[in-house]
Amino acid sequence: MAPKIVCPKCGAEYLLEEIFMSDDLIGNRNAIKDSKGKIILIEGVEPDLSAEYICDYCDTKFIVTASINTITQFSEDLWDEEYSVEIFKDRIDLEE
Repeated sequence: MAPKIVCPKCGAEYLLEEIFMSDDLIGNRNAIKDSKGKIILIEGVEPDLSAEYICDYCDTKFIVTASINTITQFSEDLWDEEYSVEIFKDRIDLEE
């Protein structure tokens, strides 16, 4: 079940998307990586995981702080199906 946000005063419940915009939670960043995939520089707008909100039911102002966790694990069937992408030489643009 998706997490609910609860007003600390009256108990009104909100969905995450009622309080946060998706760009707030994810940000808008680009990573520059080395040849082994390690991030060496991050450019762009950082995520903003805190939001202030006024309850629609009791007018109480409260602050919501989101926490994003990630878990990685092996997936044995990740590439079971063959996949190919057509490459059109006249559409490739490599910046120097």
